Amino acid sequence: MHRKRSGLSQHEVAVLLGCQSGAKVSRYECGDRVPLLPDILALEIIYRAPARDLFAKTFDVVAPKIKGRAQKLSRDLDAQPFTPVIKRKMSSLVKIIYQQRRDQAA
Repeated sequence: MHRKRSGLSQHEVAVLLGCQSGAKVSRYECGDRVPLLPDILALEIIYRAPARDLFAKTFDVVAPKIKGRAQKLSRDLDAQPFTPVIKRKMSSLVKIIYQQRRDQAA
């Protein structure tokens, strides 16, 4: 969708990525291949869209897993003596948990 909106062909995007053919771009678009971080960042630049939008299906799979792990870690930390370090960790985890809720509501 983003590539078509840009008016670029798979071959043209491949050239921007430093590839010889559009086959790599085709594999990315079909979900047959997950790009490495340099290509993800390059695609953000090319399409002027954040990675979470470019790879929304993957984001939608990863986000609830992170939230669940953050909730579990929060419960584990809650059982420890309260210290400034624990407070800072809990603050970070709460932001992860509630950011996911805001994202789902949007």
